[in-house]
Amino acid sequence: MSDADNPAKLPKLSINRPGQKLEEFQLVKSPVLVGRVKSNDIVILGDSAISREHCRFDLDTETGKLTLRDLGSSNGTFLNGSAVGLEPLEVKSGDKIQLGGTIMTYNVDRPSLGAVVKLVQQKFKNAPMAPVEGEAERVTFKEGYCTCGRCGSTFSIRGQGPGEKVGCSRCRAVWRIPVVKPDLIDPQNAAE
Repeated sequence: MSDADNPAKLPKLSINRPGQKLEEFQLVKSPVLVGRVKSNDIVILGDSAISREHCRFDLDTETGKLTLRDLGSSNGTFLNGSAVGLEPLEVKSGDKIQLGGTIMTYNVDRPSLGAVVKLVQQKFKNAPMAPVEGEAERVTFKEGYCTCGRCGSTFSIRGQGPGEKVGCSRCRAVWRIPVVKPDLIDPQNAAE
């Protein structure tokens, strides 16, 4: 069989649970949310130590770099045995990620023989829409939520950090969370 007959090498997260077939989640979108509720991209059931929204993977499609951050889970996320915080850590091929009692392995490879392969892809068929002139001035970011500059609806941005893109689920407008530079912080207000 030639390389043309084989599926291309893709970044994937593998979960091998006792008594079950190997599951492989091919990463073709970013971000990838992992937890025990159905709104996540990768849903892990049967592990009570996993939080509703446990962790988040971000894949840079240009460089292939994968990063991981914990989303404030109750029992933590571990990369090769070290705790992961809110700051993103780079994940390399062969690394082990532990969430509760579940261990995931990250690899860039072809699908494994006999594995149940699932594509992690966008949930919405319609692509997000960039803001048009004047809308960016109306968007508001507060602690944990954003008010859309296009339609005025409010949505959660919990677990997202400065510089990240967020989208309104109502009108599909995309906004970037502002980055506050340290030299712009007023020292008098920072002391309060």
